[in-house]
Amino acid sequence: MTITPALLERARQGDEAAQSAIIAHLMPHIRRAAAANLVRGLEREDAEQEGLIALFGAINTYQPQQHAAFDTYAIRCVRNAIADARRRAGRKKHLPLNQSVPLDERQAT
Repeated sequence: MTITPALLERARQGDEAAQSAIIAHLMPHIRRAAAANLVRGLEREDAEQEGLIALFGAINTYQPQQHAAFDTYAIRCVRNAIADARRRAGRKKHLPLNQSVPLDERQAT
């Protein structure tokens, strides 16, 4: 499938079918990027969510006159967002949260 300018414009206007088509087209890239960036404190679902948020941002900020295909632009936005999430998750300030155990699990032991 090719993401056409018309499809992209419909997605920008809020057409859910157009947005779903773009997501379906790029979801394999989002999943691969998420799987490649997992660290303690960043679960796969969270990384994929970051990628989807970045994809919606890419839909709204893409400028065709910048001479890059939308796929290229969107994949770069997704990868950057997931890499940022990985860096945030790896910061030492999150260490206590990443190593904590929920109270109900602690009580069961």
